[in-house]
Amino acid sequence: MASNKIINIKNIAVNQKMKKKLFKNKNGDVHFGVNAPKNFVPADKKYAKEALAKLAGKKLWRCSVCSDLHLGTKPPKECPTCHTVDVYVEINKKEFETVLNTLI
Repeated sequence: MASNKIINIKNIAVNQKMKKKLFKNKNGDVHFGVNAPKNFVPADKKYAKEALAKLAGKKLWRCSVCSDLHLGTKPPKECPTCHTVDVYVEINKKEFETVLNTLI
């Protein structure tokens, strides 16, 4: 049973990998999702890794519905991908890196 769960998680990751992209804003915040928050532009993995290396008071967030990732002082009020309000949870750096590396 456990192996089926792992396979399902991998399948979800593969499906989401094809859709999600990295975005950044002028404040150095990073968003990883299908859609970007307002005022975000496309970014690359190198930019995201550099931002992650120097958090400078920023926090790491994950949407509890669709697993979008956000690096910033606060998460978006509404997730730009699933459009759910107030669903971001704070996560640690290891979880952020794991999700990012799995999906990119």
